[in-house]
Amino acid sequence: MLQAVPVDESFSDLPKISALMERNFPANERMPLPVLLKRPGSSFFALYTDDTFCGFLSLLTWRDITHILFFAVEEEFRGRGYGTRALSLVRELFPGQRLLADIESPGGKSRNEEERLARKRFYLRLGYRASGISYRWRGEDYEILVCGADISSKEFSDFWDQF
Repeated sequence: MLQAVPVDESFSDLPKISALMERNFPANERMPLPVLLKRPGSSFFALYTDDTFCGFLSLLTWRDITHILFFAVEEEFRGRGYGTRALSLVRELFPGQRLLADIESPGGKSRNEEERLARKRFYLRLGYRASGISYRWRGEDYEILVCGADISSKEFSDFWDQF
């Protein structure tokens, strides 16, 4: 059974979270864990199956919007339903929220194009859909997928203005 355990700066498995982040996110996309843990509206969870660390979720909430900032599952647990269960946990932990996921925009000639397409298919399979919102951050193009009610560009902008 998958469990989401709240994380703070004294959490014993922070080194595992940090290592997983470094393996799964390019340096230009990462944020320091202390920033993610202390930001107002932030929720950070380590994911465990039984007593084994298998991933993490970093979320940011304002009003009825919860944005998945960082989400990773250890490679040995991929393709076995852990990502699907993790996103189900997000729905349980944040009921009634509009859930946002930003993904690197597919469709270019990036070095990880197949990963980008697979990531988008994963979210779409789980009920997320294109929001029509895209943006550029730290030299990378992203698109926003939404689960729940739609979100406008203004609402997305207002969300980030709070932080």
